[in-house]
Amino acid sequence: HQSIPTQAATVAYPFTIDNALYLFIGNSQDNEDKTELNSVLYKWDPKTKSFSTSPTQLIVTDGIQDALTFQFRKVTY
Repeated sequence: HQSIPTQAATVAYPFTIDNALYLFIGNSQDNEDKTELNSVLYKWDPKTKSFSTSPTQLIVTDGIQDALTFQFRKVTY
């Protein structure tokens, strides 16, 4: 069990790249009804058996409703 801070998250999307597990959290709205926010990517740490407490990457989104990954020429986006 792990608590991950969110702001009205509408997406929790787990995926793997090269056997590494990631979790993308799509934040859709803050307490002031602002919808342009940082959504957050976390990486799994096998040593602690939890997602990192520091974000791996912040991605600006605006009222996010869904997320996905895809591969093009062996690169995951």
